[in-house]
Amino acid sequence: MTWSVYALLTDEASPVDAAWLTSECTCVFAAHGCSIAETFQPFARWPALILRWGDWSARLAYDAGEPVLADSRYIQRVAGDTVPKGVPADRIGRCGRRIRAVFGDDPQRDHTDQVLWIIDFLQAIPGAVLFDTAREAWWR
Repeated sequence: MTWSVYALLTDEASPVDAAWLTSECTCVFAAHGCSIAETFQPFARWPALILRWGDWSARLAYDAGEPVLADSRYIQRVAGDTVPKGVPADRIGRCGRRIRAVFGDDPQRDHTDQVLWIIDFLQAIPGAVLFDTAREAWWR
């Protein structure tokens, strides 16, 4: 079963955009034996990145605009005042940028390390707050 995490980008995450994501992922994950390719999704403004380790992959995509704001407002309603990292809850609904990480199916949990590397990468972005879309809860 695939699952996804949103890294909502607050104002403090100012240098983050699609070009930054491509550059940083190339630097960080190539050192972990990852092959990286760009893919273009229908209706997307920017390419997504496919991070592949053997037969398993994850997709990271930079998103911005009204659909992201709508999702952020929904997340603010669902999560309430329990925002991690000391981010005021009312700022979540104003996040108009995010990095969406979609993780491939891994029933045997052979790629737990890779998932954690990606989560650590996203958590290290100043001003990023991670939300697990399956649990509808903040990633802690």
